[in-house]
Amino acid sequence: MSVLNQNRRQSPPFSHQINKFISRYPDLKYNGSAIYCLMCRRRLVGWNASDCRQHVSSSRHKRSRKSHMPYWTFVYDFIFMLSVCDIPQNMLDTPQFRVFWQKYFPNWTLPTRKQVCTEFPHVKEVLENQIRCELRGKKLWVTVAIVDVKKDKVVNVLVRILKENYSSKPFLIASRRLKQLDGEAIHNLVKGALMKFCVNPSKGALMKFCVNPRNVLMFVTDESDYMLAGGALLKRSLDAVEILQETSLSLTEMMDMANNVYSTLSDLENVSGMVAAEKFSNVLWGNPDYVELRAVNECLKDDRLSSDHQRYYSYAKITCMDVERSLASYNG
Repeated sequence: MSVLNQNRRQSPPFSHQINKFISRYPDLKYNGSAIYCLMCRRRLVGWNASDCRQHVSSSRHKRSRKSHMPYWTFVYDFIFMLSVCDIPQNMLDTPQFRVFWQKYFPNWTLPTRKQVCTEFPHVKEVLENQIRCELRGKKLWVTVAIVDVKKDKVVNVLVRILKENYSSKPFLIASRRLKQLDGEAIHNLVKGALMKFCVNPSKGALMKFCVNPRNVLMFVTDESDYMLAGGALLKRSLDAVEILQETSLSLTEMMDMANNVYSTLSDLENVSGMVAAEKFSNVLWGNPDYVELRAVNECLKDDRLSSDHQRYYSYAKITCMDVERSLASYNG
């Protein structure tokens, strides 16, 4: 009788019984016949919750875990990859993909679609906090880019840090599908996105990890009527935009000033003048935005702006609504 009881205790329970507690141990997985440790790469002797708890508390498992990437880090990177590569989540339910995964990544449990949906808000929160830390204390510009999707317009709000010597990466802080575009819709979308990242134009509230609304120097768009109207509404609350607009040089004046400085340095015949001219040229032409701005300026001066030159506006995004804002005040 004792032998029968011993065999009964060693027999594996039903899968649903194991699944009730196995989720508490992300380093373990149940393959239908045994519980497997992803860190130690070995099977557990038993199938009970106490066996799992005893294993993850063992010194061997702790040593193995230190030498491996935590499972949450893997899940985080996996969800982030799905997002930035625009890979649909239903791919996880595709049998061919799961077979491929089991063949080449047997030591990593493929997250289920439900798990991805559950963890996605946390991944989003982590990324948003990282963006807040990046933007804090920096001089910023805000731009709005519109993409046609079927009959609707997808409006993207991007923020980029103003750098003196090089281009910085943009941060997408909002993306909305709008059926009707007008100045108020643009204003509400941009204002809502800024408030989400702790830029409160109306109250000027500064909390931890917040961006000072005074640091938002420029609002960059095309010259459509609804964008101009939205920009006019935003300037009432983001007063630094209007201050820069009124105190800075125009784009043409800034380019002429840069040309004059370079010409003056080039006319110097001594060694110091030659070195200064070369350094000045390398700084300017090493900035991709400066190259694009020169192209925009030439188009405006010759009054020959065509559809072929619209890409400069999309790329440079450093001028303002009427292409008459410059970085002279900021750089100075």
